[in-house]
Amino acid sequence: MKIVRLLLKSSRKNIFLATVASLISGACSAGVVATINYAIANLANMPSWLPWLFIGLCLILLVFKFITWMLTTRLSQEIIYDMRLTMTRQILSCPLEDLESIGASRLLATLTGDIKAIAGSSIQLSLVIVNVAILISIFGYLCWLSPLLFLMVFTSIAGGFLLYSFVQQLGIKDFAKNRQVQDVLFKHFRSVTEGTKELKLHRPRRNAFLTEELESTAAKSKFYWVRAINTIAFGASLGTVLFFVPIGVILFIFPSISDVETSTISSYAIAVLYITNPISDIASSLPQIAQANVSVEKIESLGLSLEEKVTEPKFPTGSDFDTDWVSLELVNVNHAYKGNSSEEQFSLNEINIRFKPGEIVFIVGSNGSGKSTLIKLITGLYIPDRGQILLNKIPVTNENRERNRQQFSDVFKNL
Repeated sequence: MKIVRLLLKSSRKNIFLATVASLISGACSAGVVATINYAIANLANMPSWLPWLFIGLCLILLVFKFITWMLTTRLSQEIIYDMRLTMTRQILSCPLEDLESIGASRLLATLTGDIKAIAGSSIQLSLVIVNVAILISIFGYLCWLSPLLFLMVFTSIAGGFLLYSFVQQLGIKDFAKNRQVQDVLFKHFRSVTEGTKELKLHRPRRNAFLTEELESTAAKSKFYWVRAINTIAFGASLGTVLFFVPIGVILFIFPSISDVETSTISSYAIAVLYITNPISDIASSLPQIAQANVSVEKIESLGLSLEEKVTEPKFPTGSDFDTDWVSLELVNVNHAYKGNSSEEQFSLNEINIRFKPGEIVFIVGSNGSGKSTLIKLITGLYIPDRGQILLNKIPVTNENRERNRQQFSDVFKNL
């Protein structure tokens, strides 16, 4: 799973300590079950040390289970911290035009919803780690009791889990569809917050926005989410019922095909019933972990596209403002917006202009004439497709573009 790989990329020390603590807590759980079985088999002549062993195992289980939760939760918060900073750095390093093509709504959905989903899954992942360690220890105990019976029980449990996993994949697909719809939903929310005045002043537009855009998108999101949860819930319910099959095998089938002691059968039944809770916890945690995997994929795809588009090197901090600049000149500058068809592509062609210190220049024109695009080219927020920008007769390139941007002060509004 991608969420697990994300953990492995973070703090290996914390992962190692959490794994060791989980294994110890799992071994103590197996020890508790073995102690209970031994006590049942020796009720008439119970050793005096057995209650103390039971108490000791319970105390050790308490301590190491808490340590596992603590380490895993700390690790998940480190991941969230690193992801937020990394995503923000990537956004600030990415060319403005590429950010505009990605869209503010997608970036906002990633920085809020996706990271929140990953944070929510961290506790569930802690629960899974602890319960997996318990299952490994209990399975080891069962194999020691009767290898043949363990093989039958394990095969039955594995079959039920594979069936549950198949059903779960159907739910994960709906999670992915819901995540795609959320990008559009965040876009509508942004329209509400930024266009409140316009919507209040135009009732037909407001009603059309609510019914045709926001309502339909929210309905799609609800539909995919409910269907995903219902699908996974059906798989979990089916897996829970199938889980009782091993108990039926232990009680009704195995005694007729093999000579086995009654104490072994009772020990198996108790142990299998004990692991019902860990398996149920794992099954109930998987939907949220699956949703987090979808969020990780979304962040990775967005982060990869941002990383690929970063062409500017890092620059040292400090003031780069040049108080003695002489001229800023655009020579045969051409720029076209990406993604448009050649017939409808908006472009600025053969721009030649020169600015000198002390001049006051107004750039005027109708809507869509390219004023904002020209300003972004002048300030270095856009990179020309062809032509050159010269600062003090020196061409602006990737090596000095960041320094060139520091020469400008701006107040942008709806640009």
